[in-house]
Amino acid sequence: MAHQLNSDIANITNHKYVAHQIALLYQSICTNALKKCTFLQPYQKSIEDNFKHVKNTINSSGDTPHVTQQQKQWLLDLTSGIVNTAVSQLRSIIPPDIAMVTRPTK
Repeated sequence: MAHQLNSDIANITNHKYVAHQIALLYQSICTNALKKCTFLQPYQKSIEDNFKHVKNTINSSGDTPHVTQQQKQWLLDLTSGIVNTAVSQLRSIIPPDIAMVTRPTK
């Protein structure tokens, strides 16, 4: 979800569904299975702090809903941070024989 939102915010100009995507991302990092993953808590807090502002911007931006440049940068940082952190954390717990399979080929 984080990867998709990052791609959307970087490549589309109509942000009509961004608030919905943020809500889905928030739900995905707050699932029971991930609640023990303390490395995601800063991202959860960041979404809680910024969601209403983003939603209000989208709802008040007229015919072509969009976020501000500052909100766009926050979303890019947030989503890339989630992806990078999750990958890093997964690498530390994946057994070496499986990790070799998941590495990109050159």
